[in-house]
Parts: sequence; C-alpha cells; structure tokens
Amino acid sequence: MPKFVKEAFCRKEDAFLENPFYPHLATHKLHGKYKEYWSFIVIGQYRVLF
Repeated sequence: MPKFVKEAFCRKEDAFLENPFYPHLATHKLHGKYKEYWSFIVIGQYRVLF
C-alpha cells in the first residue's frame, strides 16, 4: 500500500471509529457480489470494506 494511502487511512480511522456514517467518509452499502458489505472512501480509488 502506498504511504499516502496509509496516511489518509490513519486520518479517517478516528472518524470511522467515532461514527461509521460520518458524512466525510461517504459510507455506503455495496451491491452485487459484495451486497453484504459497506464501504467508505479512504482516498481516490482506495476504499475500506467492512
């Protein structure tokens, strides 16, 4: 994982732990074969699935 992605994740991790639906995270339900998962944007094309 590139360093800039790790740094972006560390900044967003605190917000996620406080409130997984914080608007800045753009948390959303996935569709298709990942329909059981949710996702939030870390930076650019990088996402966290949970």
